[in-house]
Amino acid sequence: MTTPPKRPISDCYEILGIATDATLKDINSAYKRLALKHHPDKARGNEASSDEFRKIQEAVEILRDPFRRMKHNEELSRTRRVFVEEQVFDSSYTGWRPHNPRRFDLSNPREGEMRDGA
Repeated sequence: MTTPPKRPISDCYEILGIATDATLKDINSAYKRLALKHHPDKARGNEASSDEFRKIQEAVEILRDPFRRMKHNEELSRTRRVFVEEQVFDSSYTGWRPHNPRRFDLSNPREGEMRDGA
């Protein structure tokens, strides 16, 4: 049996234009505002608006269900963490270097402390 390919994660909060700590009332009001704008009956023949309405429906269904919302938040934090690590530590990163290497003289083991006068 084959599993269907995993879709890329879309940020439900971004789709609805709300904060990640939004309440159910915030979710519902954002849904109402966007549904009125993108409803297929209002945007007759506009396929992009119809697709946007489907995304809005899916986002609201996920965020209204506490269990699905928790899973969504976990997936988002996982993908954001990977994205940030890729952005910060690319192949050119060589590690931290002091601005004044003479100030941190580690050649003498007895003087493991930082020198003030250098």
